[in-house]
Amino acid sequence: MYRSQEVHPSEPRAEDSVEDNYEFRGATLTISSNDDSQAVPSSHTTSQPAVQTGKDATTPTSPPEQPRASICEAPRALVSAESIRPRIGSPRHFFCFRNGLFEQAIKDCTEILLKPSFDSDILGNWLLTEISHWDHERERIVILTTKALYVIKFDFIALRILKKEKILMNRVDTIIHGKLTYPTASFVPKIEGLSNGVSAFFRGDLLSKSSSECNVPFSGINLRKKIDLSHFQAIDRNEIGVRLMWNKGQPIPAATSWNPFATDIPWKTFTNHPIHGYQDQYNSLPSIREEIEANRKTYSVEHLHEALVQLINNPQPNIESANINYNCQLEETPIVLENYVGIGAVFHNKNNLGFFKVRGKFSF
Repeated sequence: MYRSQEVHPSEPRAEDSVEDNYEFRGATLTISSNDDSQAVPSSHTTSQPAVQTGKDATTPTSPPEQPRASICEAPRALVSAESIRPRIGSPRHFFCFRNGLFEQAIKDCTEILLKPSFDSDILGNWLLTEISHWDHERERIVILTTKALYVIKFDFIALRILKKEKILMNRVDTIIHGKLTYPTASFVPKIEGLSNGVSAFFRGDLLSKSSSECNVPFSGINLRKKIDLSHFQAIDRNEIGVRLMWNKGQPIPAATSWNPFATDIPWKTFTNHPIHGYQDQYNSLPSIREEIEANRKTYSVEHLHEALVQLINNPQPNIESANINYNCQLEETPIVLENYVGIGAVFHNKNNLGFFKVRGKFSF
């Protein structure tokens, strides 16, 4: 039977007199039949997780007189993955990233465009970025067979083929693999840097980390020192691309070169799809990262180049295509994009206008 015991304040116990000599750190009181009290040692409270302190657990404890540090260092562990809104450029904004849409698109293109008697062997399919001769980036499905390369513009919203091109592989005379660059006199890298700086200003990223992480007002002098001007530096493409050419080294006419709507350009230039380079810096979307890693080759131009090299160097996937003479040269050299002032191309590529995306209340 539970037996209560009355304790008079005028008669302190021996344990209470000993505990008064130490600073209170917190204790847990338990009620039992023998009226014993068990206190948690103070050493258990000296090491607390970062989610409680608002500080990195690996750094020394800051003095209590610095409340600004607790404002800057938000407890990131308390923010769930679903509460973080994806940034512009997130795979969630691309319709091709919807579950099963790319597989359905490949199935439709294969059934409609490919002929079993001609395209008996499919070596691979990709979703890449095609770069036009005016430096406009466009989303394209690429299907490679032993005899042809299909470049398809597919509407991932209406799920239908909008445009198709068929390039016979025995016509291709040169395949170039290398870094995408601009001519020396091109203003595009500077325009890209200016556009990046303006975008950083409207996003609120123009300030350096030490100032932008805290919602603390700055004086005019301090604010001027905190602006990060690196956002305005010239930006080169710094991307890898693949170009297939079938003009035998002959230049195209000036009228064709200066026509942005020309369709008889004797080469195709590809680079990675934007989803290929997506990095989740907050580590907040594990499902998206896992799906990208599982399908990264689908968005990789390097994987397309490997398939092309394998086809040219070892053109014997089966007996039917063993007698095909590709007569193609493989080169490793920078790919020059002839764009000198292209403000329209910079605007087009900056907003991914060549891709089917969700854009606020509109989708195109």
